[in-house]
Amino acid sequence: IDLGGATLDLGGGDYLISGPVVIPGNYGNFRIQTGTLRASSTFPSNRYLIEIGDSSCSNSQGSCNENIGLSDLMLDSQLNCTGGLLILATMGANVGPQMFFLGFNKAGISVRGGHETMIHETWLGQYLYSDS
Repeated sequence: IDLGGATLDLGGGDYLISGPVVIPGNYGNFRIQTGTLRASSTFPSNRYLIEIGDSSCSNSQGSCNENIGLSDLMLDSQLNCTGGLLILATMGANVGPQMFFLGFNKAGISVRGGHETMIHETWLGQYLYSDS
């Protein structure tokens, strides 16, 4: 489903979420930008803050999502979940600029399958220097 360049703009807000933001397979041509998502203490420990795509994609390219951008976001897992961003079977994902991943238990970003994923101008840190 072509979303025609739609943008989910978080407006610089800071959101505490209890489950992942899920973009299912077969969606494309959209972006998420400008704000902060933080995992609550009840967030599922085996999930990512944002999950894009579907591992059951079965087309010949192995990509069921296309042209997805993320920029100007802070994704703080707060040591409550696996990580900040999971990209599955996606072609043309663009992560950056101004991305900040913090407090992940496994990986700030995980890319599985698909192709042409660009990650740039992105900071990943499990802890801040001031964390004890």
